[in-house]
This record gives sequence, structure tokens and C-alpha cells, in this order.
Amino acid sequence: MRRSRGTVSCKTNRRVFYQYWLPDRRPRALVLLVHGLAEHGGRYGHVGQYLVDCGVGVCALDLPGHGQSYGSPGHIARFSHYLDAVAAIQSQVQSDHEGIPLAIMGHSMGGLVVANYLLEHQHDFFCCVLSAPALQSTDAPGKVLGSVLKGLSASMPRVGVLSLDAEAVSRDPAVVRRYQNDPMVYRGRISARLTQEMLDAMTHARNFASSVRIPILLMHGGQDRLTDINGTNSYHKHVVSPDKRLQLYPDLYHELLNEPERRHVLKQVMSWLRAHIPQK
Repeated sequence: MRRSRGTVSCKTNRRVFYQYWLPDRRPRALVLLVHGLAEHGGRYGHVGQYLVDCGVGVCALDLPGHGQSYGSPGHIARFSHYLDAVAAIQSQVQSDHEGIPLAIMGHSMGGLVVANYLLEHQHDFFCCVLSAPALQSTDAPGKVLGSVLKGLSASMPRVGVLSLDAEAVSRDPAVVRRYQNDPMVYRGRISARLTQEMLDAMTHARNFASSVRIPILLMHGGQDRLTDINGTNSYHKHVVSPDKRLQLYPDLYHELLNEPERRHVLKQVMSWLRAHIPQK
């Protein structure tokens, strides 16, 4: 396996970090991987290794405010900055590996980023995988709290309003320990602006799901406490792709790719990719 890393300038003229996991030979396909809230692309090395062993390369970026990319942890001024970062990395990947088919994969908030990104870019990819996508809030605020959140987003955008429960990440205690001890995992509170931007992005992705026609695999754990499985069910129902699949795992927590059953999940991801890689 070959590994490389670099940075690229995005629309805001700031640097976005990315890294590759590549087979020694020319890959059959590439996967552009978008991580979740508060984490970073480096946590997906085992995913890269598995797919590389199957002849598929992976490029994972660090979203703005995450990992080694620009920005403030736990905060973003506009959700569109995430989309701009993905666009910059996609351009870099296509420049580095011209002619190689490209798929896109997103986990959690990364799934929300991808769901919105597809609305303008789905024709650039041969298929999509969404793992526990954040398409609906598990704790959506009511009208009063919603108004308060909007007010805070406008007047005090950086004030912290939301925190993530590390214990809900995985049933594997070793995964939880690594998550808690990872210096590039943000453990503070998520800002009011980012929270509001995510809620707005969820609404946008659901409202325009009927325009998504790309082959798409949706996966979610039945015991996920961080993202709402009902959002995934609803999104699957409204996506109009003639080639779509909903894969539910009744006993799994949020990070399907870090659960004790991760090899089984990865096998199903690879099976989906293999079935859709364009044949020359």
C-alpha cells in the first residue's frame, strides 16, 4: 500500500488537508471519503487498508475546522464551506488520477455533506455510500428553542450549545478509548452557528432528495444515539435512484466501520462498490 498526503487551496483560499491510501498498482477505482463531526480523515486508515487490498484507492480529507485543515474546531461560518472543501479535493483527486472512476462516501455529518454535495455533483461519481448520515436531528429543537438557537447563531455564533457522547460512538471499548485520546478529535462544544447550519442542511438534503438519481447505499445502526435512523429511512424512501439500497444493522452503534462487526460492514461496502465500478 502506498500512502501520501498534502494540502490544497479551496474557494476561501485556505488550505484543506487530504491523504491517500493507494494500491501499488493502478487502482480499479477511487473513493472520496468525508468524515463526521469533530473527527478527521486519519481515523479511516483501516477502511483505506481494506479497500486497497481489494484494489480500490481512498482519499480522505479533513473538513474545515477538523484535523489538519484550516478553521476553528467545532465551528463553521457557512455549511457551504464544507462543500467547497470537498470540491477542491475532488478536483485534486481527478487531477492526480485522471480516468479512474470515482465514488463518494460520507459518514455522519460527512453523510450530510455528501447528500448536499450530490445535488450539484452526482454525475461525477459512479456510486455513493452513506454511513449513519446526519439527515435528521435526534433532538430537534421545538419552536421556542429553535428561535433561541437561530438568535444565538446570528448574535453569538461561536457560543457552544452541543456536545457529543463518546460512549455512543462504538460498542468496542478500544475504539472509544482511542477516540477519547485522539488529540485531533474535538471534545469541546459545537457552536450555535454550526448547529444551525447543520439543521438547515438537513432540511435542504431532505427537501431535494427526489433529485438524487445516483446508485446509493444507505447504512445505519439500530442502536445509533448520535444520528437519527428515521432520517435515513425517510431519505431512502424519497431518493428516486432506480438503484438504491437501505442496509440496517439492528444492534450496531453509530460508527458502523468501527463496530466489532466492522469487517462484515466493510465487506458489504466493497461488494456495493465492486458491483458499480464501470467496466471498460
